[in-house]
Amino acid sequence: AFVDWTAHRAFVEARLTQALGAQVSTRGSIDVSLLPVPRLSVDGLSLKTQALSVQSQALRVELAVAPLLRGELRFLDAELERPQLSLNLREDGRLLSPQIPYVSSTGVQIEKFSVREGSVAFRKPGQSDPIIFGGVDFTGEASSLSGPYRGAGVLRLGSTSVKWRFSTGAIEQDRLRTKFIVDETPLNP
Repeated sequence: AFVDWTAHRAFVEARLTQALGAQVSTRGSIDVSLLPVPRLSVDGLSLKTQALSVQSQALRVELAVAPLLRGELRFLDAELERPQLSLNLREDGRLLSPQIPYVSSTGVQIEKFSVREGSVAFRKPGQSDPIIFGGVDFTGEASSLSGPYRGAGVLRLGSTSVKWRFSTGAIEQDRLRTKFIVDETPLNP
C-alpha cells in the first residue's frame, strides 16, 4: 500500500463518523485499496449513538466504482465479524430510533451486508441485566441508510437455532415500520 492508513486513524474515524452519524473509533489496523475494486478493512471497530452501540472485531467493505465517482456510496459487500450490538429501549419497551444523518435516498446503498458470529443485547432503563441473543448470523440489504431494509438470519437460543427474516419501510418521523417473521422451531411451533 502507498499510504499507511493506520497512521491516519483520526482522519478515517472522522470521515466514518460523518458518514454514519455515529461516533466511530478504531483500535486495529486500517487498510484502504482502490484497485481492482475500492475496499476498506478496519480491525477493532466501535460505533456509538444514543440508541445503540456496536463493538466489532473487524469491518470489511467493498465499494462500486461508478457511484463513488458521483459522490455516492454503493456498498457491494459489507461484513462485520463478531459484532456485539447493544440496543437501548425506551421505558415502554420500544427501541430508541437512531438518528440517521441526512443522505439523499440514493446517496448510500448497501447491496449485501453480512454479520458473522454476532450478539444482540436489548437494554431497558433501570434494568441491570440486558436480554442477550448470541450466535447471530445475518445477511441483508438497504436501499439507503434511512431504509427500507430487509434481511434474514439465524440466532441461537441455547442449543436451538432460530431462523428469522424481516423487512421494513423507510424511517419516517422517528418510526420504522417492521415486519419480523420467525420460522417454525421447537420454541415456536
